[in-house]
Amino acid sequence: VKPGDCFLVPPGVPHAMGSGVFFAEAQQPSDLVFRTEYITPAGERLPDEALHLGAGFDAMFSCFDYRPSSPEAFRAAPQGDTILSSKWFSIFRPRPGVCYPAAGGVALVALAGEGTVNGVPLRRGGELYLDEDFEMSGGIEALAFTGPAAEERASLV
Repeated sequence: VKPGDCFLVPPGVPHAMGSGVFFAEAQQPSDLVFRTEYITPAGERLPDEALHLGAGFDAMFSCFDYRPSSPEAFRAAPQGDTILSSKWFSIFRPRPGVCYPAAGGVALVALAGEGTVNGVPLRRGGELYLDEDFEMSGGIEALAFTGPAAEERASLV
């Protein structure tokens, strides 16, 4: 994995991030997220219920797609500033000094550097949710995550 890599991992495919990897993950809203790690990044052990949400380990592990694959099978090809765009969500790299619409809301994740977004400080690893148009300034590099436009949201229900 190297800086700038982008992977689209379908639901049900087990995946993990290695040590030293800084990543941003977008997933569809769901109340069902199975976890296969007992130990949290803080070193705490999770109870079984927190892993399988009451479904049991057999049911949890039967939900995964175990077909062999490689990272290349999931590699996404960014087009300019757009990292990924689907009917469900979009991910793009906003540029400092450009005003972007936030119709429907936008979540920003700072990848590197520091600066401000609409005057609010943001630095590497920070997150910010906006429901108004936004502009970044300074030396910040970020990813912006947006949901579908209002007219598309209505058709998804």
